[in-house]
Amino acid sequence: MKTLYEFATEKMTRSIEKYLELSKTTFGFSALERVDFSDIDSCEMLLGGKSLEVRESTPEYISQSLDRVKSVEFDVEKGVSYFVYKHTRNYILELVAEARKLSLNYTRIGAEDIKASPYLLPIWQAALSISSKSNLKSLFQKSEGG
Repeated sequence: MKTLYEFATEKMTRSIEKYLELSKTTFGFSALERVDFSDIDSCEMLLGGKSLEVRESTPEYISQSLDRVKSVEFDVEKGVSYFVYKHTRNYILELVAEARKLSLNYTRIGAEDIKASPYLLPIWQAALSISSKSNLKSLFQKSEGG
């Protein structure tokens, strides 16, 4: 599996690509009727960028919602970030589930588990309330007598 950083970087790259596609298709977000409202990612990016609530809706409802706020400028940071956070949250849930399974619901974790699954490092740190990799390393060195 990828590290959280690798995954988020991929999603940020894809989000920027999606933003550029949308900007081109809509002539700088001035012609939102040109959007393919069956493309969930495009719709969510537009809703987020227009500061609207992002939820499951019909293409017609999304189109009407965007039409109501057509004078509101598209906020690039909100739109692009929504895409990244949505996908990253789901990936984090996958990592947490794997860590939970590997550690028997966080009741057992050993240095070998961390070494075998380094991409879970942020999950282990959060579960153990440890702020840095060096603090985690020192905890395991103490527990192994080293």
